[in-house]
Amino acid sequence: MAAHGRNVFIASLLGAAIFAAATLAAATPVTPPPGATVATAHPHFTWTLPPNEQSEAIVIADKPDVTPEGKFYDQNFVNGANVGPDVREWSPPPSRPLYTGHYWWNVSSTERDTLARHYSAPADFTIPVALRLYRITAKRFSLPRRRLWV
Repeated sequence: MAAHGRNVFIASLLGAAIFAAATLAAATPVTPPPGATVATAHPHFTWTLPPNEQSEAIVIADKPDVTPEGKFYDQNFVNGANVGPDVREWSPPPSRPLYTGHYWWNVSSTERDTLARHYSAPADFTIPVALRLYRITAKRFSLPRRRLWV
């Protein structure tokens, strides 16, 4: 009976170790690094993948909350794209800029042999408020009386 209990304990530890190894097999966000401040509405995202995985999608959210699987909740989606299996970088297209704010991003990937899906840990970044001053010039000209130009 004691040997059986020990075997069950060892099997449960082994199962936990396999589960932990599987949850660690995910993409790793590289740029922008966690906590970064970026000065563009079109940041360049890069990530690494374990050798047995392929990219699936990049997602940018306005809150860090994720499902138990690691996916951002749909209502927090801001931007992102499905990407090809060998893609490891992406930038938002000109038609979909990111505005001033605090964002989180992660990458979903799948194992090539089992197609098991993994999500990277969310990495945050900030796009600060940008103030630009433009030169204003005035031209002087005369208008005939009793005319209003708008």
